[in-house]
Amino acid sequence: MKFRYLLILIWLTMFFFSSCETDSGTWEIIPIPEETYKADVFWSIEIFGSSRYAAPLISEQYCYFPATHIPGGGSNIVKINLDTGSVIWESPRQQYVLTQNLHKIGAYIYQPVDSGYIYVFNDSNGYLAATIMLGENETDAEHYAIKEDVPLAVSGYSLFWGNNPDSEDFPRGLMRLDSREIDFTKAPNEVQFIAPDLVWSKHWQPRISENILCEDGKIYFITRYNTNNSEYPSILTALDIQTNDIVWERNMPLFRGSNSSLVLNGEKIYVIEKNNSCFNKNTGEMIYFNYEETDGPWFLGFSDIALYNNSLYFLTYSYNKDWNEIVSLSADTGGKEWWAYYNGYTSSPQVYGERLYLLNYTGLRVYNTSVNDSTNFIGVDNSFIGDSWSYSFIYKDKFIFVNYPKSYGTFYLTAINCK
Repeated sequence: MKFRYLLILIWLTMFFFSSCETDSGTWEIIPIPEETYKADVFWSIEIFGSSRYAAPLISEQYCYFPATHIPGGGSNIVKINLDTGSVIWESPRQQYVLTQNLHKIGAYIYQPVDSGYIYVFNDSNGYLAATIMLGENETDAEHYAIKEDVPLAVSGYSLFWGNNPDSEDFPRGLMRLDSREIDFTKAPNEVQFIAPDLVWSKHWQPRISENILCEDGKIYFITRYNTNNSEYPSILTALDIQTNDIVWERNMPLFRGSNSSLVLNGEKIYVIEKNNSCFNKNTGEMIYFNYEETDGPWFLGFSDIALYNNSLYFLTYSYNKDWNEIVSLSADTGGKEWWAYYNGYTSSPQVYGERLYLLNYTGLRVYNTSVNDSTNFIGVDNSFIGDSWSYSFIYKDKFIFVNYPKSYGTFYLTAINCK
C-alpha cells in the first residue's frame, strides 16, 4: 500500500513539474501547463473585501453580501440581484467588523457582531431598523455574544445559536432570540436590551459544535467533545422548536467535533467528519456508521458540503500525505464514489450536472464527476484566483463565486454559466 502511494506521489510530481537548464547552467523547476478552461462569464461586479468569517446570505433571487475593508474604514451589506448582477442597495457604513453570517427574518436582515450586539436592517432599502444588545448590560452582552465560529440558524421568528461564554456564571447551550420582542417603532440607533432564552443545556455544559440545522419544526445540532469532562460523550440532538422538548438524542462517543458538519437530506441527517454516519432525522435511529481507523482523510472543517444527486461532495485532508482529495460519498451507504486530487488552500466544491467547480491559487478548476480516475480534471481558468475563504454557490444554472486578481487587491463577485 505504501509503495503504491509512493508511485502516485512520484507520478504527480512528474506530472505537475518539469525542469530545464538556465543560461547560467543551473536547473529550475517549471510547472507543466495544465489544460485550459475558458469560463463563460454571465456577469461580474467589483466588491469590497470579502470577510473570512461572514458568509453572504442567499434568499430567493438576492444575495446579501457583507463587504469589509471599505476605503475609509467600516463595513456594510450589499444587496445584489443574482439574475442580473445589479446592486439593489448598500446599507449605511458601520464601524464594526463583520464576524458572523447574515440571516433574514421576515422583512429584516440580521447582522450579529462579536460585541454582543445585533444590527437589524430593512430589506426594502438597507437602512438600519433596530439595534439590539443581548442582555441587560455590557457584561451580559459579552457572554451572550454571537462570536466568530459560533453556529447559528433561523427558524420562524427566532434566531438560534450555540452559546460559548468565557464565564461559568453564564450558561453554555442553545440560545434563542425571539424577533417579536424587538420594537421597530423605536429609533434605529436606540439600543434595545433583550436577554435571549436558554432552550437547551446539560449540567456539564457541552459546547454546540459546527452548524445548526432547522427543518420541519425541529432544530438539529451536535455537541463538541469536552476535554475537561472525558466521561461525557458528544450528543446529536433533535429538539422541538415550539415546545423545547427533546425529540431524540444520540450519544456519539467517537465524535470529537473538530472538522465536522451536519447535512439534511430527505428523511436523513448526516454527521460528516473523519467517521461518517447517517441517522433517521425523525427517530434518531442509526442507518450506517463508517469508522476510519487510520490517520485520515478527514473532512476539511471550514469547507461546505455539496449535496447533489444523492451524493455528498467535500474536501478532505490528511496529516501524512503531500496531497489531498475532493471526494463524493453515496448518501445511501456512505461509500466513496468519486475522487480527485487538489493542493493548496481551496474553496468549497460546488456541483452542477457533471461538473464540479472550485477555486484556489491556480485559478478556477473544473472536474468531470462522471469520470472516476485521474483524467477527470477538465481544465483551469487562471484569470480567477481564490482560496479557502472564497465563498461560492450554485444559483439556477450559474456558478457564483468570490474571486480576486493576482494582485490580490480588488475583489469580484462573478457568475459563470455552468457547462
